[in-house]
Amino acid sequence: LREGDFIARIGGDEFVVFGSAVSEAYSDSRKAIQKRIEDFSKGTFHLGVADIDYEGASVGVVTSEPRMKEPEALLSLADEAMYRVKKARRREQLETDF
Repeated sequence: LREGDFIARIGGDEFVVFGSAVSEAYSDSRKAIQKRIEDFSKGTFHLGVADIDYEGASVGVVTSEPRMKEPEALLSLADEAMYRVKKARRREQLETDF
C-alpha cells in the first residue's frame, strides 16, 4: 500500500483499505489498486508438506462520492464489487476446466 493508506481487518478474512485518490481518473485508480492488492496477495505458499497456489485475494474497490456520507454504504458497494470478482473467477475456472 501507499504511505498514508489505512488497512484494517473487519472480520474473518475480510479487510478494508482506505486511501485517497491521486487523480480524478477514478476507474483507472480503482483498477490499479485492485491489481496491486491482488498481485501482492497471490503466490505459491509452502506449508510444510503441502504447497498452495493462491490466485490472490478477491478485491472489491469503490470510490466515495461526495453524497455518500455513510461508511456502511461504501462497504456494501465494495462487498458487491468483491462478489463480482469472485463470480468472474469461478466462471473463468469453469471455462478452463472444459
